[in-house]
Parts: sequence; structure tokens; C-alpha cells
Amino acid sequence: LPSALGEFRWNAKQIVGFPEHITSDLGSVGDFAAGSEMAFCTLLQRSYAVLGARMHYGHPDLMNKQYMMQQGGISKGTRTLNLSEDIFAGLDFRLRADGRHICHKEYFHLSKGRDLGFNSVLKFFSKLSSGSGEQLLTRQMCRLGQLLPLPEVLTLYYAHAGYYMTQFLLSWVMPTVLFTWSLVLATDCDGRFGAFEGCAKHPAPELMGRMLASIYTYALLILVLLATALPLFTEEWLERSLKIAVKRLLKQVFTLSFLMFVFQAKIIGFYVVNELRYGGAKYISTGRSLPTERRHFIRQSGTNQFEGLYLDYAVQAFYDGLTLLISAIMVAELGGMDSSNVYRHGLSALWACIGMTIVSWLYAPFIFNPHQFARKHILEDRRVLCRFFWKNWGAGWLRWYEEFQLKPRTGLSISMLDLNFLVVFLGVSVWFAVVNHKVSMMQVIFSSQVYIKEVAAWTLLPPVFSSWLLCLLVSASTAAVRSMRRTCCKVRDESTWDLLRKLVPVLAFLVVALEVTEALLALQLLRRMGRWKDFIAGLILKYLLLEVVIFLAEGLLCSRCTRGSSCCRPERGLQALYFWVLTNRMFRDMVTSTLILTPLLLLSFVNSALRSCCRTFDLHEFLIYRSTGHRARRRVPGICGDTDRESTTTMDESRLSSSEDATDEEAPMAP
Repeated sequence: LPSALGEFRWNAKQIVGFPEHITSDLGSVGDFAAGSEMAFCTLLQRSYAVLGARMHYGHPDLMNKQYMMQQGGISKGTRTLNLSEDIFAGLDFRLRADGRHICHKEYFHLSKGRDLGFNSVLKFFSKLSSGSGEQLLTRQMCRLGQLLPLPEVLTLYYAHAGYYMTQFLLSWVMPTVLFTWSLVLATDCDGRFGAFEGCAKHPAPELMGRMLASIYTYALLILVLLATALPLFTEEWLERSLKIAVKRLLKQVFTLSFLMFVFQAKIIGFYVVNELRYGGAKYISTGRSLPTERRHFIRQSGTNQFEGLYLDYAVQAFYDGLTLLISAIMVAELGGMDSSNVYRHGLSALWACIGMTIVSWLYAPFIFNPHQFARKHILEDRRVLCRFFWKNWGAGWLRWYEEFQLKPRTGLSISMLDLNFLVVFLGVSVWFAVVNHKVSMMQVIFSSQVYIKEVAAWTLLPPVFSSWLLCLLVSASTAAVRSMRRTCCKVRDESTWDLLRKLVPVLAFLVVALEVTEALLALQLLRRMGRWKDFIAGLILKYLLLEVVIFLAEGLLCSRCTRGSSCCRPERGLQALYFWVLTNRMFRDMVTSTLILTPLLLLSFVNSALRSCCRTFDLHEFLIYRSTGHRARRRVPGICGDTDRESTTTMDESRLSSSEDATDEEAPMAP
């Protein structure tokens, strides 16, 4: 410590940083977070200091109070813009110039504890991502970009907002690949009417297969995984030994660290871009508790109030994971892996990346959730999920949707200027052009058919008319029923909107069934002609158009004109539109939650069967805690290689070894 204080003798205008020794490495998630902190706080800070882009991050930094007070102190006054307030101390310090210097020394290490649980780690990164999004809007970043030399500017960008923007771009690599792949396949000839289409020499599956097989190889996949782990591996090798570095790397690989980091990249990308789109960053308390408590799939916390892992990440990852799964199926249906693709056997590395992304986006929070596959808890999750959609006519889901999905946007104008809407609009325009070309060709070939122009136009319209008509009829019928109750029975307890909301879970399936039927009928001509690729392309276009209409409807329901005007409020003048949006969104949540929970239920039965064969070992908890001794248990002789006849007696043996269900239900106090 005297040597650290002595750094200020030759230059008092400086910030002196030191490495950290992370102590919170319990369990797999704790080790992942500790590894990330170790690489960032030691190796990267050392490099940034040399390159001139190191700032203050709230790490163990020493600074002179006198000179920090001259620039307004460390803390900032705006909770939103200066959410990551510690970095602004370094930014302002650097802008003051006048001989100020930020350095990094290695002789003094300080211990530090970080988050251990999956939720707390991702909450921490969501806070950092939101703060980085706000940093891009500040005048400090603008001035540093104008004043610093180009090498230091590039280092500053990579060290701060650039890292988070890169995570966003990485999270959208697989969706972009699948979209491009399916688009090229849809433009290919369908085997008939070749004279009208002008088919290429090589089929589209072969061309895309050759390009993707040359890019996505197992060598590239292994290289990327090793490159991302190289900073931590190098630091462990330098500070400890090669054996420990290799051991830690293998532990992280075999405990599915790649699923954790793929999901983490998705969360980081969502929050940093969401901050640029809507703003509203706020501090998120992580708690930093031990990873011993099971986070429920969905749990009721009050009257019509629910919480759980599904509600935590539905908007951020689960919806996109479902869309990615559907996109992969569409690529297969469009002939991406047909026999005409001679390079299909070389695409296994690409499909491994796609599968890893889908599994991570849909199941990573549950894989790293302690006691996820305990039979009692997962059956309770299934019961609570049913109550979430059906109890009190779906009041729990309605409250969650209106509070967390309709509230963030501010209106139709914001929705139409939104980045996601612009990207989707471009995608829809491209698909519209492809399907329009196919339909126009069929219109020329079958020009003698009756109503061929009307059928062609119907093919290019969103499948919303029959469902809209149903919602209008239901809204009018509900108003008539309420009027009759008020006139005949003198009942005035419920409004028309209250009665209509009760029908949302009942009619959600019917509304979606009408939309699917309308889409299939509109594409019936393509199916009868045996043009299967054009039929699939038309279905994709219908889905994209439907999503655009729902997105615009949600923006209209959140607009200031509908919220401020009494006659145009969703509960009054827009009841039918509001009802239509709710039914579509509830059906999406029903499908997504069922798709996630069903494999978890099956895996819980598999886990129970394995536990019945080996009562002293749990594969899932070994994955989380990397130890089989985190729970007190009586060792049964002759099972799992235990030949000792003397069983180990523990304080909890009578309680924990009474039955299989008991071992599933108990939760450990500490790992």
C-alpha cells in the first residue's frame, strides 16, 4: 500500500489501477463470471492502459481527491444518462488533459466477489449494456472521439460501447444466415414451368451449400471458441500454470459455458439496442446471492401477479428462439438439405451453430437453474403455467402483457421509426418481391382461369380479414349481451370490455386458426400446381405481414391519441382491435411456453430414472456445482462404484434418503 500511495509523488494528476483477484468462483456460472471478470480486470485493463483507452470502472483504482473534485467529483446527477457513473470519472479526467494520466500497475492485487447465479449475472450485464447505450449519447464520448488520435479512438470504442454493439451483431448472425438462405432458396426454380422462370445452371441449394460449407467449418468453430477463451487461458497460464489453465478451460467447455455466453450475448445486444431505441435505463439490483435457490418457471406472487424465468426472458430471448427454430424448419422445407445440394454433408458445422443458438436462446436459463428437474417443482411449474393463462380468464397474463410489453413503447410514430420495424420492413419488401414474381408468373400462365387476378391479389395480402371479422362480431355480441343484462336483469357490475377480456384465452386458438386457414386458402393455387417452394415462400410472407400488422396495432394502442382521447381508448373505440392483438399475443406465449416446458418435463422424468439407479449422483446438479458432495446424503453400498460396507451417516440421512421424491424436493443450503 505505501508503494501504491507513492505513485502520486511524481504525478498527483493520475488514476492508478490495480488487478483484481476474483474470489466468487463457486459453481459453473460463478466460474464463468469470475473468468470474464479476471480477463477484463487484469489482461484487458493492462492492454487498455498501454493503448491509452483505460478509464475508471469502479474497480480498485486509486485517485487524488483534490483533482477529482475539480472536475465535479466522481458521481453524476442524471440517473439515466449516467447509469454507469464510474466510467464518466475517467472520461472527464481524460478530457481535462493538463498532464492527467491513467495507468495500471501489477504489484498490488485486491480481492473482489462477483455474482454467482444465472439471473444475477445477466442482470449485471443488462445494467452494463443499458449504461453503454447511454454512453453513446453523451457529449463526453463525442468530444473524446473528436480529440483523441485514431488509434486511441478505436481502442476507446472497442473497450466500451463497441464490445456491446459487437455482441448485438453476433447475436443476429444465425438469424441473418437463415433469412438469407431461405430467401435464396425461395427464388430458385420449382421444377415446373422452367421456360417461364429462366432457371440457373446450378440450383440454389447447391450454390448456398457450397458457400456456407466453405465458411462454416469445424475448424472455424473450434478457432472461434479457442479465441474467445484465449485471454483467460493466457492469464491463468502466466499467473498459475499451464496445467491449471488447461484444466479450467476444459471444465468450462464440458459444463456448457458456450450456452451461457451465447445467451449472454443475446441479452447484452437486446439491452444496448433497446436503450438506443427507447431509453429509460435504470439501476438493476443483482443481490449477488449464492446460486442455491431454484427460480420457478412461473410463480404466482400476488393477486393476478406472476414472476419467473419465462417472464424474465420471454421478450429478450424466447420469442426470437422460437422464430429461429421456425426459420430452420423453413430452410429444410425449402430444400436446403435436398439431394440436389451436393455440399449438404459439409453443413454439419453450420447446423451445429444453429442448434446451439436455438438451445441457448430457449433453454439456457433452465439448464443453469438449480434443481430445475426436481419432479415436485417442475410439476408445480406446469400447474402454475395453466393458472397463468386460464385462472380468472387469463387475468395474470393480461396484466403482465399490458405492463411489460405495451408500456415500453410510446406510440405509433415511435414504432414506425423503430430500428426493428425498418429491418422487418426491408425483409418483408424482399419477400413480397419474390412471392409477387412467382404469383405474376402463375397469373400469366393461367390467365384464362376465372378470378385469377383476385386470387393473385389475395395471395399478397396479410391473413387478417377473417380474424378481424370474428373480433368485430364478438365485440358487438358482447356489447349486446351487456345491454340486455342492464335492461332485463338490471345488472351493471361489468363493462363491455371486462366481458370481452374474459374471452381472450377461449378464442385465442380460434382467431389463430382462422388466420392460418385464410393463409392456406390464399395459397391453394400454388399447392395444387405442385409448387411447394412457392407455397412455403407464400406462408413466410403471410407470417411476416401478420407480424407487421400486429406490431403497428400495438403501436396504435400505445399512442398518445388513443390513450388521451376518451372515445378512442382501447377499452372503448378500439375494443375489437385490442381483442385481436391480445388473442394473437396470448397464443404466441402459449406456444412458446409449451415448447420450452415440454422437454423440461420429459428430462425431469429421465433425471428421476437416473436418480433411482444412482441415488448419490445428480448429473444436472453436478453440471451446476461441479461437485457431487454439495448435499448431505447417505452413501448406499454397491451403487455408483461404492464398495465400502460402512455407510456414511450424516445429520440429514433419515430425511434425505427416505424416498426418491424427497431427494428431488430438498434444496441444499450451500453448494
